[in-house]
Amino acid sequence: MALDSRASGYDVQFVERHRELAEKYMCVICRMVPRDVHQLTCCGKLICRHCIEDYKRKSSHNCPVCRKHGLNYFNDTSRNQEILSLKVFCYYKEHSCQWNGELRDLIRNHADACVFKLVLCDQCDTRVPVKGLGDHLASACVKRMFWCQFCKESGSFEFIQDTHLNKCPERPIECPNGCRITVKRKEIEAHRSVCMHQLVHCCYHPIGCNIMVERMYKAGHEANCSKKGIKSLAHRKDTLPINICIDNFESLKENKEEWEQDFFTKDGGYFMTLKVCLAKSSDAIGCFFYLRAGPHDNSLIWPFRGILVLEIINQKKDENHYSSEIRFLTNTPGPYNSRVIDKDIASYGLGEPEYLLLSQDGDIPEKETANYTSFGERRGE
Repeated sequence: MALDSRASGYDVQFVERHRELAEKYMCVICRMVPRDVHQLTCCGKLICRHCIEDYKRKSSHNCPVCRKHGLNYFNDTSRNQEILSLKVFCYYKEHSCQWNGELRDLIRNHADACVFKLVLCDQCDTRVPVKGLGDHLASACVKRMFWCQFCKESGSFEFIQDTHLNKCPERPIECPNGCRITVKRKEIEAHRSVCMHQLVHCCYHPIGCNIMVERMYKAGHEANCSKKGIKSLAHRKDTLPINICIDNFESLKENKEEWEQDFFTKDGGYFMTLKVCLAKSSDAIGCFFYLRAGPHDNSLIWPFRGILVLEIINQKKDENHYSSEIRFLTNTPGPYNSRVIDKDIASYGLGEPEYLLLSQDGDIPEKETANYTSFGERRGE
């Protein structure tokens, strides 16, 4: 839509009875009704002042129509008045403006005063008609001030709708368990504690039952567990992280003894032994994990896959602890991770024969001195 007086021809829509008249005035370059019309003296064709000046800068001085050498033209005042008298619609007809009148009236008066003229919203950069700007700012602008209907927090409409409502503590939400009860978001955890569709552990979970059931079925499941004998505590083991203290470490080092500790990987998990010994060089600690025959083996997946984290705590220098991972992976050889059958403990253990180097006085050295790779050891039978 050509509103700039420095632009080429008039980009307007003529009323039907003036449309054919307008076509005879077309600029030979921009193919629109010429603005500030000039006439070429060599062939009589019409052209916009802007178009002819731009043509002269970019091309030769030949006529753009007949190619005659020597480009001459003059301001055709008579044709200019004829063009300005043509009837046109408003630039903003497509935005519902019904005005029509002479082109000169559109340019001089109506275009700037039209209530359907598009202006830029200074909040969201959307172009809206002048007459609709107030309604836009009040009810459509995404940057307008808005208040949460549940907690009254204020912010832009965009923020409240897209961000705040997704975490508003006062907003009612449906229970995620599908019980069809609606509660405030801040009360959802309290609701979970009584929701009959909430998944919960069996009361025998601490001694090996890892099945989770909806609360409404918990009593029946626990009765079934009791019938199967899982209530027995005969094989219960503490499976929290194990903290072990070797009280006679100096004796172990001097006599090159071995020290062992049994443990479960978790409730109802794999039964294993951690062996700690002094390396042959007497200047390092070796650590190995052995699988044992356990009470839960029938319900476990074999071969064993997992990562055991071992940390040695230096009580003299608290900031200088050592932590390492012993990995039982898919490519770990069978003797290290297969189920133990017909004996108490596996013949091979996975670990590091020089897990931790010792300084001359027996302390843990600086951390940067160690770099180890896990591999196995055959247990002495």
